[in-house]
Amino acid sequence: MRPLIAAVCCAVLPAFGQSSFPVNIGGPYTLVDQNGGVRTEVVANSNAQLVFFGCANCLNIRSAALRLMAQDVDVRAEDGIDVTPVMITAAQHRDRGNAMSAPLADIHPEFVGLARD
Repeated sequence: MRPLIAAVCCAVLPAFGQSSFPVNIGGPYTLVDQNGGVRTEVVANSNAQLVFFGCANCLNIRSAALRLMAQDVDVRAEDGIDVTPVMITAAQHRDRGNAMSAPLADIHPEFVGLARD
């Protein structure tokens, strides 16, 4: 599981300084979580976030990628590193409102699902 975090860090950390990516990463956003709460780029806690773009209601994705993320979050917690798993939907028609709640909670209690309003 540790290589997963390492790969994500290698992809994300350059965004905090000089980036070699051909596009800008980051910026303001406003999305709605699985409980109807509004979320922005301003994070209420200081936890790192492990972000995945996918679908909470797509069984194949949910059973593979999201479960790996959840396992990695638990490994980080054992090491004293708090990480919040976040899934931003790429399937707006399937992941509307609280339709993400049960699938994400089944994977990990800390999972945050985000979608457009």
